[in-house]
Amino acid sequence: MGYFQNLEPKGKLKKVPGNIPPDVVKLDLSNNKIKQLRPKQFEDINDLKVLNLSSNGIVHIDPAAFAGLINLEELDLSNNSLQNFEYGVLEDLYFLKILWLRENPWRCDYNIHYLFYWLKHHYSVHYNGLECRKPEEYKGWLVGKYVRSYYEECPKDKLSIYPETFEQDTEDEEWERHKQHPVQTGKKHGVIVTLIG
Repeated sequence: MGYFQNLEPKGKLKKVPGNIPPDVVKLDLSNNKIKQLRPKQFEDINDLKVLNLSSNGIVHIDPAAFAGLINLEELDLSNNSLQNFEYGVLEDLYFLKILWLRENPWRCDYNIHYLFYWLKHHYSVHYNGLECRKPEEYKGWLVGKYVRSYYEECPKDKLSIYPETFEQDTEDEEWERHKQHPVQTGKKHGVIVTLIG
């Protein structure tokens, strides 16, 4: 098991290579020109734990792109051109612990809700960089704040989706900020201590 070193020079790949050995645990495809991820491009590398797709200019991820990556623990999608995720993109990532999202032009409209709710329901996943860049009126907002404002404008009797979310959301913005910062965890006498800083 090991690390996959592609023979193509950095910056030349336009798609995920098809010759990745199935026992690879760490795959670095960063700094290339992979604009989209197609269905099941990683399905034969089940042991993969770390996948770096940063700095590719990715604009689209097919909902089945990560199918088969059931052991993936860290996914770096930072510094791409992602505006949202389609429903289902993250569904196969059962053991994901770290998701890098910074430096993407996240568009705060209804399509960003899937990503926000997936992260909310998978609270053990540490992530960063989920900040609105578009449209201009929401630029700089945390996505959680945008989602709450979206539903605050709707009449309560019309909210059949996610009703439990808006009764308790006073803590969510603070939790989202907590996830934006690096987290250090240390054990002391069998208790996990989390330092935010």
